Amino acid sequence: MIHRSGTSRLIFGLAIFILIVPIASRLWGAPVIDFSKLTIKLSGGVNDFRNGDFNRYVELMNAFYGSYRPNTTSLLQKFNSGWEGWGEVYVPLAPKLSLGLGCGYIQAKKLENTLANDYGRNRNPPIVYTLSYVLDTKVSAVPVTLSLSYVWGESDAIFLYATAGGGYYFGRWNNTINYNYQYISYRYAAKTAETASAGAFGFHGGIGLEWKIAGRFSLFFEGFGRYAKISGFEGNRITTVQGSRTESTVHGTLYFYEHKYNAQYWETLLSIANGLSGDNYRNVREAVVDFSGWTFRIGWMVRL
Repeated sequence: MIHRSGTSRLIFGLAIFILIVPIASRLWGAPVIDFSKLTIKLSGGVNDFRNGDFNRYVELMNAFYGSYRPNTTSLLQKFNSGWEGWGEVYVPLAPKLSLGLGCGYIQAKKLENTLANDYGRNRNPPIVYTLSYVLDTKVSAVPVTLSLSYVWGESDAIFLYATAGGGYYFGRWNNTINYNYQYISYRYAAKTAETASAGAFGFHGGIGLEWKIAGRFSLFFEGFGRYAKISGFEGNRITTVQGSRTESTVHGTLYFYEHKYNAQYWETLLSIANGLSGDNYRNVREAVVDFSGWTFRIGWMVRL
């Protein structure tokens, strides 16, 4: 996973690349690009994935256990970035304008994400009183998009272009929670697996640089912003208690809400549920998986 420092180095390196490429293309006498051809683009890159209710849930859960239960030994970690891959086909509409149909895959995940507490060591004398949550969380989307691309400058070996468009995002939520609790000799362990799906429309726009390498092949770098928020996830939550042969299944909606923990504290939860009403629940709403943010990608173009 690429964090902020790694992303900064990537951006710096690509900026140097953009400055060097025009000079190199002039020196090497690279061939002229023909914009009248059908174009195929294949690319991959990283995205800035720091929005949405999962990161808010992590903040509030860490704060809750930090205040309610001292001796928290491990805190949950947020999403920082993700990766994505794309395939697109562009059809020329005019000398510098083309229309593209694209399909991609976007993913962000946190595995073995652990919140652990050793509350018993505060006791006098110390006792065994521990709990832990271990989360494996993955969110993904398959966007199908339409984009317009416009070229700046003459048909040279290197140029800048702009893209803008929108599409439909087929989203997926996968989350597994392993919960372990022990108080002296009493132990409880359970595994919960959640899967849900939903979809929504999104929009994007950005700029790119193409450099013709040889023949029909060009290298390109592209940076763009995206707005794509998905809610209304529907799916199943299956819980299995360790030592039990039975499973409990809940079919419902992915909610972001507060649950009354005791007379003093409310805990924030992000889970698939239904029937969240009454005095034990408040601020109930559908959870949002937010794919909005910046994306930087690099790839190849082939002009047929």
